[in-house]
Amino acid sequence: MQESFRPSESWLSQWPWQEATIVRLLAECYGGQGARKATEDFMASLSYQSNDGVACRGGYCVKVVESDQPEVTSLEFYSSGEDGFSSLLFGLEDFEDFLGRRAEISEVKWRELAPQKSSIK
Repeated sequence: MQESFRPSESWLSQWPWQEATIVRLLAECYGGQGARKATEDFMASLSYQSNDGVACRGGYCVKVVESDQPEVTSLEFYSSGEDGFSSLLFGLEDFEDFLGRRAEISEVKWRELAPQKSSIK
């Protein structure tokens, strides 16, 4: 069983652009090709898939980030709405629930990323 993500206080306090802040988190999924397939299946299960490799549900989105480690598939989760942290944490719950039913991913390492400013007006 994977350990659940626990946000740090410093990450939770990063809200520099108020509602225009995009909250981000990286999941490094270990397990080689099996992990790649499992992450693809997770993304396919979401309600929206774009032509440029982004999948979304509710207020969060996910995209594959290239990794220089062949045994690792990296996913960037980010908020897509004004409720930033709660949307992103909802997405992580979806992912962790999905992982509970899959054995292909041997380990997930979470990395908190700096926020970005939304360009949507």
